[in-house]
Amino acid sequence: MNKRAILFFIILFLISCSPRTVSVIKVIDGDTVIISTGEKVRYIGINAPETGEPFYAEAKKENGELVLGKKIKLEFDREERDQYKRLLAYIFVGNIFVNYELLRKGLVFLYRDKDNKRYRDLLLEAEREARDNRRGLWRNFHKYPVRIKRVNYNAEGKDEENLNGEYVVLKNTSREGMNLSNFRIKDESHNVFIFPEGSYIDGEEEVVIYTGKGLTGNNRFYWNHGTPVWNNDHDTVYLIDADGSIVDLYRY
Repeated sequence: MNKRAILFFIILFLISCSPRTVSVIKVIDGDTVIISTGEKVRYIGINAPETGEPFYAEAKKENGELVLGKKIKLEFDREERDQYKRLLAYIFVGNIFVNYELLRKGLVFLYRDKDNKRYRDLLLEAEREARDNRRGLWRNFHKYPVRIKRVNYNAEGKDEENLNGEYVVLKNTSREGMNLSNFRIKDESHNVFIFPEGSYIDGEEEVVIYTGKGLTGNNRFYWNHGTPVWNNDHDTVYLIDADGSIVDLYRY
């Protein structure tokens, strides 16, 4: 291959990696928009609450105020599209890094994409600021005495054949009992376990939430999930209260 051909392919590669400038014509939610080409763009590194979940409206509104009707710059990472053919991008409006801003305001969850991680440290910093200042989703962080004590995310044998080999252990650090009705356990994606009405944890006791099927009782809860929930390489376990606020997390 001659030098001119090599230069041609280098230029093509650089063009494919270069940021694109487009306008936003519709906001879907807190992490997805439709741009002027008609394509959907999914923000890298964050997960917004879904329709009907606490903070869904707040995240969508803030996203709209940041980008709707404006020119935005799309910056791509290693993977440019997801399985749904949506563009995956970091979003910039002038000098505002939108993904970062939504995290900093506590309106979305951090999502650690194993392939797209150029701004991972910066996004972790934004999450930390929201948590330290009790913003948005973090407003009740460590308000309650219940903590995530342990997570067994890698079941013995094949995960899909040993769903109850995956489990989360919660510990009540207080001597007083506590109502867990409508509290939630959530991963970095959109898998959610909701504690049923009447759920309770006694003082200084532990409860275990298993991924698979079983009969709830004696401080044991069963998700009844049909597939493994917890990633073996990395994930985040969120404990969320009945108001939708994060009260503890366990990250690995």
